[in-house]
This record gives sequence, C-alpha cells and structure tokens, in this order.
Amino acid sequence: MSVEGTNINPWDRLGFCRTSNKEIIIPKDYRIQKKFFGKNFVKSGELIGRKKNNYLFSTFDGFIQNRGPVNVVISYPQDVFKVSGVFGKVINVASSNSVLIETSGFELKFVATSTPSTEGQLVVLPNPSEILQVEFLNKYVKEGVGSIIYIGDYLRLEVLNKAIEIGCSGVICGSCDREVLNYAKENNFFVGLLSGFGRIPTHSKTYSLLKSKDRQFGIVQEESNSIFISVNAEDLPEVSFELSTQAFLNSSKGLNVVVIDYPYYGWEGEIVEISDTEISVRLVANGEVIKTNIFGIIALP
Repeated sequence: MSVEGTNINPWDRLGFCRTSNKEIIIPKDYRIQKKFFGKNFVKSGELIGRKKNNYLFSTFDGFIQNRGPVNVVISYPQDVFKVSGVFGKVINVASSNSVLIETSGFELKFVATSTPSTEGQLVVLPNPSEILQVEFLNKYVKEGVGSIIYIGDYLRLEVLNKAIEIGCSGVICGSCDREVLNYAKENNFFVGLLSGFGRIPTHSKTYSLLKSKDRQFGIVQEESNSIFISVNAEDLPEVSFELSTQAFLNSSKGLNVVVIDYPYYGWEGEIVEISDTEISVRLVANGEVIKTNIFGIIALP
C-alpha cells in the first residue's frame, strides 16, 4: 500500500498484517488460577489470577504466554491495518514486507527506567493529585490499552498495578520510590522517571511539552534511555538557552529556581522573599512557600 516518496502522517495505513494487538501482564506476585495449569486458553471476562482481595480478569479472548519473569495474556492474532505512527516520508519499500520512513521528532531523556524499550500512543493525564490517579486511569481505561501514560508527579504502587491490569505499554512520571521501579522491573513493565527517586515533581516546562504532544506516538529507545516523539519538522519545539558565563547570579524576587535542599530536592519554585539569612521560595507543584538559604537553590535558565 505504501509508495516511495509519499508523505505520511501517524494515522496513515502502511499495509496489512496479522498480529496480536492486546496484552495483559500478570504481576509476578499474583497467583494464577489452577485451571490454567497445562492450559493456556483464556476467555474474555474470565478470572486469571488474584492477590489477596485484588482480582485480575481478562478483557479479551487469548492465551497465556511466559515472558521471562512474568506471564502475559495475549489476544489471538487478527488481521489489521498497520499505521505508521510517525510523521515523515516513505523512502524505501522492501519487497512489500517492510517500509523505511524518514521522520522528524524530539527525544525526552529519562533519569531512570525499569525496562529498556516500549512503544505506544502517548496519553497525558492532566497532572492529577495522587488520590485521583486511579480514578483517572479508570476514566481513560479504553485509551490506556497499549498506551504509554504520563500519570503525574509521583507514581504509587497501587497506580502501577492498575496500569499493568489495564494493559498499558508503560507509565511515565516525575518520580517514584526505588521499590516501585524494582517492582516494575520484576514484572517486565516499563516505567520512566523524568525527575528522579523520591517525591520530585515534573518540571513545568517538561509537562507542558508532553501535554502539547498528547495522543502522539511515542517510542522508548534502549540505546538513548529516552522517548522519541515524532512531529512535523515545522512543529518541532524551539529549545534555546542563553548560557551565562557568570558562576553566580544575584538572588532576586521572581527568579525561577530549583531547590536542592532536603526534603524538597529537585522541586521547582520562584523566589518570593529575601532576608539577610533566608530565602522564601513558592513551589510550583503545590504553591507552598518554603524557607531555605542561598546554598539551597540553583537558578533556572
């Protein structure tokens, strides 16, 4: 279906193929129902496994397959059209079996990841509070299947389990505890941290960039530890920094800074008050005003 020299969009069809396009990861600490021992056929709505009072049901007909440390429910292969997922130009068609596409986009680096690679539609939730994350996932449950979801500033284990249960391709967040990232590794599920470990909010400019690319296709690349998001060349975000040769800047009201003082390490804020001994910073994430000293902040470009 593809022709060399054709300009394409992410939703354009490249060709026809037979593939399994749905999967559910069975968490390592879930006990699989005994009836599946020696039998791998699963019907839609059937109970697959449980952990205490948490139950995991299949949402489609398929079969159970072992994948390293975990088991995965995979849907039966279906004949589907394959879309490009990127903006670009077809530069080569190899024997009607594969297509080489020249594309443009940008990479967003991760501080840490759980697994090396994944791909899917980027779904950016509106930076919900921690107590609303599961509710937002339930709301976006249909879009979540096979998607990479930006969940918010902080990822809890409960939310990670929900994302695995829904069948997401992965989760992006500002930060999480090391135990949560290790749990994702054990279950072969992708989690990407933009800020670090602990409770560090996502930088406001990073979130704005992600939000502007909501519903675009994202590819997590193993070699660069980043997510690649394809966009039209003319829509590439303009990134420019005026680097100062000064080692130190004068502190002043309105200066954007990053706090490097415990317990708000990595939090973004704005200087609102300066005294002889203290500097007051209003945090972007929650509006709280904290006090630190001149050595507890770094100016942002």
